[in-house]
Amino acid sequence: MWNCSTPQRIKSRRELEQKIRHRNQVRSNVHYDRGGGVMTTTIPNFPTGLTDDDRNSRKSKNEDNGASSAPTLPLPKVLTDILLQTALLGIDTTAKLSKPTIELTKNTLLPQIIIPLLEEIWELYTPIRLQTWMKVVPTSLKNVGTLLWDTEAGRTLGEKAGHLAENVVDMASSEVSRQCCIDATISLIKLAEALHTPEIKSL
Repeated sequence: MWNCSTPQRIKSRRELEQKIRHRNQVRSNVHYDRGGGVMTTTIPNFPTGLTDDDRNSRKSKNEDNGASSAPTLPLPKVLTDILLQTALLGIDTTAKLSKPTIELTKNTLLPQIIIPLLEEIWELYTPIRLQTWMKVVPTSLKNVGTLLWDTEAGRTLGEKAGHLAENVVDMASSEVSRQCCIDATISLIKLAEALHTPEIKSL
């Protein structure tokens, strides 16, 4: 005997029943205005009396909610590896391309063009006295450094200067030094007052 209750037929029957219920519900929500003959449809749970601005604001709000609720998926590992390899390849390519330029500047431009040009400008436009001074000062500073750090007398002088600086700081921070500063300040004030008297002005 042929069975008519197959799963496909049961599914089709349920879909047909749902369509019929939905159509009846829509028809029950349709009302006619007898005066003007205008048909209005009311949808359940839909707010009525809204203006165009309200509808647009609700629409934009729903779009924002949909966009914010969209899940943010992490980048797959394959894509991360591809981006990393691309960055490394770009760095290597930049280094290979800039290496000949750096070597050209170091071996050719600087010693043969730039430095001779600067020396020529210095010799032509700088006063002779300034050139002589610039030759003497570096040599003098070098000799002073050699005298202070490479000789026994210079190292001894440096140690004594360090002790002297410590003693000067101790002396300047003592109570006697503070009192001396106060007395000197008062003396200067009294001297200024004395110079501002009519007797001194008459002289």
